[in-house]
Amino acid sequence: MERAKSEGFAVVALADHDTTLGLAAAGKRAAELDMACIPCVELSVGRQLEIHLLGYGVDPDAPELAALLDEMRRDRVERVRAMAEGLQRAGYPVDYEQVRARAGGAVGRPHIAQVLVEAGVVSSTAECFAKLIGKDAPFYVPRKKLSTRRGIEAVRSAGGVAVLAHPGQLRLSQQDLFGQIQHMKEEGLQGLECYHNAHAPATQDWLRATCKRLALLVTGGSDFHGAAKPNVKLGSGLERWDDAWACLDRLREAMGQGAKPAGGPRND
Repeated sequence: MERAKSEGFAVVALADHDTTLGLAAAGKRAAELDMACIPCVELSVGRQLEIHLLGYGVDPDAPELAALLDEMRRDRVERVRAMAEGLQRAGYPVDYEQVRARAGGAVGRPHIAQVLVEAGVVSSTAECFAKLIGKDAPFYVPRKKLSTRRGIEAVRSAGGVAVLAHPGQLRLSQQDLFGQIQHMKEEGLQGLECYHNAHAPATQDWLRATCKRLALLVTGGSDFHGAAKPNVKLGSGLERWDDAWACLDRLREAMGQGAKPAGGPRND
């Protein structure tokens, strides 16, 4: 929140993967800085594809969401432990306790990568994913499959707005992507993350047209991950989002929060 404030943001949504544990502290600090922090969560869903689902404005204490997140955290721990143990058996200098300590919270593959970068085994997290723990790499362990419907229902039962994160990264044709979006809308999807650091202008425009066609909300996010993605800055990919405040108003209306908070948008 301090970094966002220093870079000119008035509103930030914090969405961590499969956990809401950072929301209380982030919300408190944002309020102290006269900012607004929208509570959010990012769920890994999908039977065939790995789809990331954002839940804006969720209540972290809602029973269905809390139970689902607990289940997903347990699976995340087992999965990361299995990958760390496989790497260790193959002679790589990593063990699960190192990874857990490096995470300091919800554990994931980027923390394995960070340990191996620090050990000098690979030069970057990207190289680690490509050679060791990415989907087609030798030490990858698949996640537990969670349906898009269950994820959407959990978000909405927690008072949240369900949004498909970075659709352009699904690597589908426009026809197949439109079909996927349409299917998820039938399950209760409410919006698309049109603006993202990996979306080219043509992708952004197509996603916005799809939102208009299917009456979905428009959102955007830089997908900032700190040290895990050093080339991604806060605000990356949002430069063409000229009506961000109007989109925020519609999002907040869907969350039942009313008008936008005090403060102005950043000039760039």
